[in-house]
Amino acid sequence: MTEALYSARRVIVLDHGGAGAIARRARDENRVALIEPGAIESVVAGFAEALQSHFAAPDIDHEPLLDRAAATAELARAVRQALGTSNPTSGSNSRQANED
Repeated sequence: MTEALYSARRVIVLDHGGAGAIARRARDENRVALIEPGAIESVVAGFAEALQSHFAAPDIDHEPLLDRAAATAELARAVRQALGTSNPTSGSNSRQANED
């Protein structure tokens, strides 16, 4: 998905987890469809509507859609949150100190 955004392609993303977080950082929100998770029928309907919309829209801009700095910051924040720390390398340093 990040490659598609960086290549200025339209994307359709299930708005859950990292994919949704990165897609929300796109520079042109009209070229990114975020589909809310839910019942299978509503997800399928969301994807169908997004596909129709994307195919009907003209492709006018070939500038990258991904705000690389914002996406990198969001990914770093997600890693820190997953590790439960404000510094993603602090855990490895403390383990190394315990081994010495």
